[in-house]
Amino acid sequence: MPSAVMRVDTPDAAWGAAPAQDPAARIEAWAGAFRSWELANPEGFGLIYGDPVPGYRPPEGGAGRGRARAVD
Repeated sequence: MPSAVMRVDTPDAAWGAAPAQDPAARIEAWAGAFRSWELANPEGFGLIYGDPVPGYRPPEGGAGRGRARAVD
């Protein structure tokens, strides 16, 4: 499953390769690298950014802030 794991340095390398004085080019390079990864790894993209679990409903009042219990 290594192909489904995004190499963190790929978008960062694209960002760094674009001219520092051209922010639009840097953003476009980063986004292009990210999009290339997404198209090459749809399962990994779906796992990270996909739809939530079907039928899941978050608890009333939020995700449970302050409801954690200490474990000894």
